Amino acid sequence: MACVRECPGGCISPTKTVKVTLAGHEVEWGEIDTVKCNDYFNGGMRTDDPDLGGDYTGKEGITRGSHTPFYKKPVNLYKTGQAVCGARGCTRACMMSLEARGVLKNKFKEKFRRRAPWTVDWEKINAEDKLAQNNTKKNDEFEAD
Repeated sequence: MACVRECPGGCISPTKTVKVTLAGHEVEWGEIDTVKCNDYFNGGMRTDDPDLGGDYTGKEGITRGSHTPFYKKPVNLYKTGQAVCGARGCTRACMMSLEARGVLKNKFKEKFRRRAPWTVDWEKINAEDKLAQNNTKKNDEFEAD
């Protein structure tokens, strides 16, 4: 399933499903780990690295994921504004899969996704930030002399 493959947190089960009947139609989807999804939905990523955990949300064991452009999780406004991952797997990948298979009755004028999904290489940015901090510290020490 495209949703399983594209979810940044791997929060959708590839083997367990949920089946319900809606308006006489049987509907099925991959079971979702909602606790894990909440971390990734907010732009976070689980980590065991003690140097990274807590730097994004303040929650131990969560750092920023490649699917967020923010250094820190944005403040919620009226308990909204948390969809940093933008439903990358559960909605967007599903829509593209349905579109590619030609099963949608309502069609978009243009393809649902026209560009590759973006990511942020936080390891590279963190390394650049450390280098910049070291250079600033060296300049400060040089000016103090």
